[in-house]
Amino acid sequence: MVVQEVKFTPPLPRRHKTALVTGAGSGIGRAIAVALCNAGHHVILAGRRHAPLSALACQLGEERTTVWPVDITQATALPAFMDSLGSLDILIHSAGMFDAGKLADITPDIRRLLHAVNVHAPIHLSELLLPALRTARGQIVFINSTASLGARVTQDAYAASKHELTQEIAYFRERTRGSGIRILNVYPGRTATPMQSEVLRHEGRPGADIALLQPEDIATLIMDCLSVPRRAEVTDIVIRPTEHVDDSAE
Repeated sequence: MVVQEVKFTPPLPRRHKTALVTGAGSGIGRAIAVALCNAGHHVILAGRRHAPLSALACQLGEERTTVWPVDITQATALPAFMDSLGSLDILIHSAGMFDAGKLADITPDIRRLLHAVNVHAPIHLSELLLPALRTARGQIVFINSTASLGARVTQDAYAASKHELTQEIAYFRERTRGSGIRILNVYPGRTATPMQSEVLRHEGRPGADIALLQPEDIATLIMDCLSVPRRAEVTDIVIRPTEHVDDSAE
């Protein structure tokens, strides 16, 4: 993938914060980006597809956003942009990939891609941004899935990748202890996103009338967690539809 040159818009004065949201073009990532921008923060919109990011930037105000079209699994695309950040207050990992396959059936290529998108990329990006996050005593939010909490982690490829992310977050938390950085791992249940539409198609029930969270529900929860006084840290939180039936991909 050829990454377009990014012109970094200087963030708002330091009474406001700078946030980076991956997967900002749709779903939960988009809702979080909107909430952060509405709270007065400068938001870096990261994602693979330029068009939805640009459309969102136009909606929110181009002076309040930076568009970063990037494939976060491509390590060579990251360092140049990292160098333009003096500090970063909030890092939201919402980019993700779903595959309906079973662990025993998926190809090695799909297994590697799931690991790259759902596990390696968010941890690697967090490590690259540690200096900027330390400077700001920032906060990192990982969008996980309730699929990673049940028995499916031994069978379903997607659930297994999210379970592996949970383990890697725990290791990352230990490595950064004492740095002043707060780390939140959010486990959403079924949410009305393009990914959930794909899940329902694979389950053979497209358009099914089931209880779903809205992306804005996740955004509201995260904004509340980010506002907790610095003396406290929310580490792990589960959010499900009130009438939830089962746990699958968010």
